[in-house]
Amino acid sequence: RLQWALRQLERLRKVAEARCRFVTGMNMLSAGTPMFLMGEEVGAAKDFTYDGFLDNREDILGERRTSGKLLFRFYSELIGLRRRHQALATPDIAILYVHNADRVLAFHRWKGPEHYIVAATLSNHGWPDGYDIPVPKISPGKWREIFSSDWQQYGGQGVSNPDELQPQGD
Repeated sequence: RLQWALRQLERLRKVAEARCRFVTGMNMLSAGTPMFLMGEEVGAAKDFTYDGFLDNREDILGERRTSGKLLFRFYSELIGLRRRHQALATPDIAILYVHNADRVLAFHRWKGPEHYIVAATLSNHGWPDGYDIPVPKISPGKWREIFSSDWQQYGGQGVSNPDELQPQGD
């Protein structure tokens, strides 16, 4: 019975972290100043309270090495991505695609010749066989994936697109 309960908690944490990666990706890659609460980067589970904070605080450094290490790696690398690519920190943003039933959203970020498309889904299964997103020819050339919250090193299922993509249509 205890083993069953522990497996359920592990599964719940995996789902919760996937949702946290989605929200953090939207926060970091959308226009505006990204913000997150202390402990979010490791999946802190204790209640954040003003009274008795020191008595109830998380071991954030310890969580970076244990149960929070995958989420911490995701946060660190996503922050690094935003810092390296200036287009991800500009106010320039345009929604390209929304499909409520499939739970998919795509938007364009740019600065000068630098262009990025952020595609996101809250689907429970991802799209291992691919998903078509209509993308206007906003920049010459092909597109390639440079970051995915679903990579296995972050605790994801590993759904990825290793191929370069040629824009289709208008």
